[in-house]
Amino acid sequence: MPIARTRTRLFRRLDGSRGALDYALNPKEPPMLLIRDVFHCKPGKVRPLLEKFHAMDRLMQAAGMGKSRILTDFSGERFWTLVSEFEVPSMAEFEKMMAGEGMSEEDNKAFEKVMEGYHDLIDHGRREIFKIEEPKN
Repeated sequence: MPIARTRTRLFRRLDGSRGALDYALNPKEPPMLLIRDVFHCKPGKVRPLLEKFHAMDRLMQAAGMGKSRILTDFSGERFWTLVSEFEVPSMAEFEKMMAGEGMSEEDNKAFEKVMEGYHDLIDHGRREIFKIEEPKN
């Protein structure tokens, strides 16, 4: 059952589409920050975490919060790595999103249910925040 859209999307999706608030705040400027969460999973636990993140992404889109990009390692320094990234216009908007501001009680319960037990799948992780540097025209 889809979750009702309860608020205007606060940031642009990775596919480039924009929400009403994004246009109202800055009609010509792209999002300013890329938020990247890197999770190093316990051996064999990437697939269950990936399923949780895909479900969370569907909930985020249904709630009007945009789309995230979810990546898994093909090769690298560490095996069993999952990366989730999304764009936001500012740290203030990211903080509002993390606080669940503007989300319905139904949305919050759905997020909690999907992500229940995800800490059991992760060894450790980190958050990276990058400023997006677009060329000046």
